[in-house]
Amino acid sequence: MKKGNFRALMGAVALLASVVLAGAPTAHAGAPGDGVYLGFFGGYTSGIVSGEVSANSKSTSYAGTTAKFNDGGLGLVGGEYGAWLGAGKRMGPLYAGIDLDYASSDAKIKLSSTTAVDLDDYGTDITEISADVLYTTGPSGRVGVYINENTLLTAKAGIQLARFEAKTTGGSDKFYGGGPRYGVSMESTVLDGLAVRIEWLYTDYDAARVASLGTVDSSPNSDVKIGGSMHQSRAGLVYTLDLF
Repeated sequence: MKKGNFRALMGAVALLASVVLAGAPTAHAGAPGDGVYLGFFGGYTSGIVSGEVSANSKSTSYAGTTAKFNDGGLGLVGGEYGAWLGAGKRMGPLYAGIDLDYASSDAKIKLSSTTAVDLDDYGTDITEISADVLYTTGPSGRVGVYINENTLLTAKAGIQLARFEAKTTGGSDKFYGGGPRYGVSMESTVLDGLAVRIEWLYTDYDAARVASLGTVDSSPNSDVKIGGSMHQSRAGLVYTLDLF
């Protein structure tokens, strides 16, 4: 994570804590997550990126050729920071709510070769290719149980949308990927209305077509698809307003 981004995140967390310490009138001593909440987090992203490239042009000797990962893929790692926004309700020892998050990321992969890779008969050569995760976002439903008065354990399920930027020799393209995600989290009250949350998420991305990657065009010469999976580990502070 870049130093400027990290300082901005820490500043936001400090501001949130100062509001609580100042005794905001809506603060309460209730259970974590029971109300409308806003939080900030930092974390770590890792994943596997898989891909498939198919030659479509019938006028070249590469027609009908497909290159893909049969198993596994390429490792994707990096940091992230972002925010949670949601609402929930305590019902005895049980909990139900909704959660929306947004995270800016610097996770990436990069491959390079000293020898150009030919993709067709027209001189489409590649010596380097990389992929960056620009951000992730999505809604989730949460259900859980209070293991004591101050600690909430939840499971969540929803969908995640990610914005990627793929680059190669001679060009780049931004595209969206998405898929179902699942996760677990635990949060515990540390001050009146303020809780610490730790969270783990897993997303299974459906294959997304890259419309135009430099000279690697989806039409007419080649078809490029990228998919994979992602793990996200997060920790942050959540401030809950008792509005119900």
